[in-house]
Amino acid sequence: MLLRPLNPRQVRDFAKATGKRAKTDALDAAVLAHFAEAIQPSVSTIADEDSQHMAEF
Repeated sequence: MLLRPLNPRQVRDFAKATGKRAKTDALDAAVLAHFAEAIQPSVSTIADEDSQHMAEF
């Protein structure tokens, strides 16, 4: 399972809206977790190498 890349501007705006403006690794992690919980971004899967080879045929 792989999360698609998040738009940094959306996360920054989300952080500002929730009153989190300080920049530390711990706060950034908490904001990203809160953002993911609230927004529930789409998730994609990456096929393993064997499946990718079979799909080519």
